[in-house]
Amino acid sequence: MATLQLLQGYGSTLTDEAEIKEFLGRHGIQFERWNIPASIQALCANPTLDDVQKAAVLEAFRPQLDNLSENHGYISSDMVCLHPELPGLDDALANFDLEHFHTDDEVRFIVDGSGVFGFVSESGRRFLIEVHAGDYVVIPANAWHWFYLLENKTIKALRIFKDMSGWTPFYRDAEASS
Repeated sequence: MATLQLLQGYGSTLTDEAEIKEFLGRHGIQFERWNIPASIQALCANPTLDDVQKAAVLEAFRPQLDNLSENHGYISSDMVCLHPELPGLDDALANFDLEHFHTDDEVRFIVDGSGVFGFVSESGRRFLIEVHAGDYVVIPANAWHWFYLLENKTIKALRIFKDMSGWTPFYRDAEASS
């Protein structure tokens, strides 16, 4: 279950799903909880997944993915599995722990593990949401954010796209992109 930490003058932490959803909604961020079918829970808990296993997880969410396609224009999805033994993990994560935005929505559904998305509100205040299995989040296009893994460096997530080219990160600090 997600935890929302409010920084810089907000001064509190939210754990209630309705409060988290309402707070994020005021900032244009969609948050929901999806059930993970019992039929794939053990599979999702495996440290790594091969392509066939990833396809099985994606298929378990076919109704939700079809709904997103039909109602919101998302046309493709895949699954990312990050874990400490993954070659180049720290280098890959270094691309996302700096403030950046994308020209397309960043849509994630967490099926295992955890991570943290950080945000900068229009007023410049910062807040963090720690996401866990069952958390679905839509970060709107052009929203400043960053992402990092927790100490165990493990997360499995569905990534859902309208256009893969819109997922290129644009960094606040021009030096970060070089």
